[in-house]
Amino acid sequence: MKLVWKIGVIALLIAITACDAYSKSWRGIVPFHSTRADIDRILGKTPCQDENGIGYSSGNEDVYFVLAPVDVPTSCGSVTAGTVLRIEITTKKQLRISDLGLEEKRLIELSTSSLPSDTKAYIDAEEGVVVRTQSGLAEAIFYVPGTRDRGLCPILYIDPAILVTPVICHLCPTIAVIAAKTVQLGSFTTFTLRVSGTGRCTHPTIKWSVTVGQIVEGQGTTTIKVDTKGITDNRVIAIVQVDGLDLACANTASAWTEITSHP
Repeated sequence: MKLVWKIGVIALLIAITACDAYSKSWRGIVPFHSTRADIDRILGKTPCQDENGIGYSSGNEDVYFVLAPVDVPTSCGSVTAGTVLRIEITTKKQLRISDLGLEEKRLIELSTSSLPSDTKAYIDAEEGVVVRTQSGLAEAIFYVPGTRDRGLCPILYIDPAILVTPVICHLCPTIAVIAAKTVQLGSFTTFTLRVSGTGRCTHPTIKWSVTVGQIVEGQGTTTIKVDTKGITDNRVIAIVQVDGLDLACANTASAWTEITSHP
């Protein structure tokens, strides 16, 4: 009799533990439960960061964590600033839904007229997983709070139909190059890229060129060092091209520095 009682207690404890988080996790990170500290502990990499969250990139996928803002309503209880609201994954490999390790029998197709004819979206509402496919291949996976977790903070829950809909309206980022006003002939001068207003964590590719002089450091980074030795022109112009932003946006900028022969 005591043995039966103990087995019942153990089973109850396992059931309670299993219900601690109803949403599906990605590498142990669960929407509405995990925090920025959990991400740092699990992934242990220096992320790309913007005003809405943090992103990581690998050879197989780009992962972006949307984090709760500082002004989370007190009614959200355990969902506080820095809590993971959702996980957005863009795949770089050709994967079918069967390759994702999901409960396919629970996936239901979302009805949304805004998607192209070859694009479909599916949701497992119970665990909070949304998949968008193109021509039968997964192109994006979203981890959101599952059915039983949405009530933890309804005001910060986003309708999955909105997540899978391509964004048409957007604001282009501002790209600028910062340069010194003058530089003495034969000295080094620097040019620095400033990009603001992207609204999302991006992984741009940066390429610099100069009209005269030589780039001696920083090609591919946000700051370059230019040697003005032997220049006969009265100014050096640096041009930067930033790839990886929205194709509808301008991606180049330039600035110049006047060259003086005397300090």
